Amino acid sequence: MGRPEEAVEFPVGDLVADLLALDDGVAEVEAEPDAGVDDLGRGRERSRDSGAFKLLRNLRIARCARRNVMPRTSPDAIQAKGYASAAMRLYHVPNSSSQRVVWLLEELGEPYELVILGDRPSRLADREHMGRHPMGRVPVLEDDGGPVFESGAICLYLADKYPKAGLLGAAGTHERGLAYQWSFFAYTELQARVLQIRLAGSAEAADAPTKSLAEAVAAVDRALQGKDFLVGDRFSVADLLVGTALRAARRLGAVELPVRVGRYLDMLESRPAKQRADAQNPPPASAA
Repeated sequence: MGRPEEAVEFPVGDLVADLLALDDGVAEVEAEPDAGVDDLGRGRERSRDSGAFKLLRNLRIARCARRNVMPRTSPDAIQAKGYASAAMRLYHVPNSSSQRVVWLLEELGEPYELVILGDRPSRLADREHMGRHPMGRVPVLEDDGGPVFESGAICLYLADKYPKAGLLGAAGTHERGLAYQWSFFAYTELQARVLQIRLAGSAEAADAPTKSLAEAVAAVDRALQGKDFLVGDRFSVADLLVGTALRAARRLGAVELPVRVGRYLDMLESRPAKQRADAQNPPPASAA
């Protein structure tokens, strides 16, 4: 007998969330560098079912226009708040890791512009966007200080920049440390495992990451014992990032969420800011 198939480690950045944003019915993914698939070009993973490849390739909203600007706040409202223009601009592709940043921006309540970009080849050919992100990916946030990329970094940066929103504890406090802890946990222990399961070529290969995902979900369940949020007594950026990863886990269906975690996720999904963010995110286009 050969050696048991080992779980493969995958990158845990925005590639992960872009894969997890696929339609529920897509179980396997084919990705190839520079193949024209939005933000999947980090290594090559072959699949017997190329439905996800076709789905992303045919995202109609990415085909509509290379760039469409969607102001979140009307010009009159921006002027009323004392802004000559929106203070922030998010370069975005619907149904990607960028969506969590839209949610966070809605939680802040600050004016911003949502700039919808096209598929990856068009972004790679766009010198201006390549100046914002060296790999032509999304999301990229641009404010008066310049561009910032990677969705988790953007969320933490904005939570720190706008302290009145109360999404991140004060610098140097234990609460801040816990927010960092759960934010990184969302990527390394939840999101990465979901991706490993989705890309597993067999039940045997999916076994180890499935067990790891169940352990991670159980850790969240224990952390929520006797309280509504992960850090302190209020919603924070940690809840947003963990909630996004848990949503992907629930959609995948590889593990059953404990009752407490299910209620927690339902509560996050019902937040008005989350509902506003989702209203700006059209469902994935079906493959042609």
